[in-house]
Amino acid sequence: MQLWFFVAITAWVVGGSAASLAQCVGDCNGDGEVTVDEVVTMVNIALGNQNIESCTVGDRDGDRVITVDEIVAAVNYLLASCPTTGTPTPTPASTPTPTSGPTGGTLGDRRFTFSQRSQFSAVLNSGFRLPLGSFRGQKNGVTQDAYLVLRAGEPDSNGVATIDVVDGSDYFFVQAQVANLLVCIRPLIPVSSAGVVQCSGGQDYSIVLQTNHHVGQLGLNGFTLVDCLSTCSGPVCGQIEGFTQICGAGAVGEVCRADSDCDTASNAGDGRCGLGRYCTSGRLGEACSTDDDCRSADTEGRCSPEPTCTQGRNGLPCRNDADCDTATGSGDGQCGNRAFHPGVCNGPLTVSSIGEDSGPGSAVLAPVLGLNGLPVELSFEQSLPCGDEPISSGFSQSFAFTTGTARAIVQNVSNEFGVCSDNAACTRDSDCDHVDGPGRGVCGHQLVHTVKGENFSCQDWRNSNGPGCFVLAAPILHAFQGADLVTEFQFCGR
Repeated sequence: MQLWFFVAITAWVVGGSAASLAQCVGDCNGDGEVTVDEVVTMVNIALGNQNIESCTVGDRDGDRVITVDEIVAAVNYLLASCPTTGTPTPTPASTPTPTSGPTGGTLGDRRFTFSQRSQFSAVLNSGFRLPLGSFRGQKNGVTQDAYLVLRAGEPDSNGVATIDVVDGSDYFFVQAQVANLLVCIRPLIPVSSAGVVQCSGGQDYSIVLQTNHHVGQLGLNGFTLVDCLSTCSGPVCGQIEGFTQICGAGAVGEVCRADSDCDTASNAGDGRCGLGRYCTSGRLGEACSTDDDCRSADTEGRCSPEPTCTQGRNGLPCRNDADCDTATGSGDGQCGNRAFHPGVCNGPLTVSSIGEDSGPGSAVLAPVLGLNGLPVELSFEQSLPCGDEPISSGFSQSFAFTTGTARAIVQNVSNEFGVCSDNAACTRDSDCDHVDGPGRGVCGHQLVHTVKGENFSCQDWRNSNGPGCFVLAAPILHAFQGADLVTEFQFCGR
């Protein structure tokens, strides 16, 4: 489980009211407030990575186990605040009427067959959506309508039921003629506890994914590697593009190929091309060879992976392109991947919600709170059928879909920074208030895309032609000839 994702969206997955809690759960150090670090500590205890003594106040019922409801209570105090005086008297809350299927008990199975609305799209700039094709399915090598079988259990007292994915197509695929691209998605099913559906509404199931292409430029205006590594969302932090193509010593921040390119004067010998291996946690930014080199008194260390030659002396460890030349000065070597913007710091992906009631029948398939989302293997192939080609270009991940609102935001899109939306120069957001409105200025071009799903019907869950549309909007850096874009997925029923 990825803790940064867990902590960021715990609140919108299960919701709850801080006013009805009997104590400030999660205030591990007793300073009167709950912080992100303290919530992460509770998550680590729940996962068995830390001892309960690390945060005994997180164990509300004293059973020496941190449970989901206790983490939710802590998140509510994180989003609001701890009581300032005394212990509040719990207010009896109304209990939602349980919602069940047409015959009571579990909601049952829904054969969720994808319609023509189920599309894969690319968004290159705000307001311009390019449909790349509709999803079809493949079962036993035969093309057919794509489908999933969603099995929903019995709603609890809050009207929330767990969803299992028990069957489905072997592959979903899109043949994008405009890009001559075949996108094959292999759902890794069956999946137990893939998601939840809330039959009574009242909770926020929206998903906002945001990233910043240009947090800073190494060597510009005093921006350092540590500045980039300190830009974090939970345990996920910023990273430098092209760290093998940028001067780490001497003329820091200049693009280079060999150490001599970084000398502060001719033949000075003080230049180093490439950042080498450095600590990404613990002793941030310091040179390292192993994780132990990065360990500090109170933090586990992590040393960055060692790059290897991708051209020239293929597979050998390297620091810069010159290290990979087959002969001195041949110029045929390449260390690691070629970067579009060497030295630029890309910020971490952050996850949040909009703050809406997603309504009765809203659902999520997301890898949080013990849920597994929809694990998939995604690859790009030359021709049908899917799965008959090497998948070296594929990768596995767990999608986070919602039937509510999905929004993706890229700040400083495609490294277009230092300008307002009217192209006026800026150094801070307030410089752009003249065009965006007082307090709403944004320095740096933005790509914002929002897509709205469609809720299911718990009362009509088993109807194969009932409502329901899962959506996902995800920002992707350097996706098209170095330009950023947003990918939009829609899995919609008939």
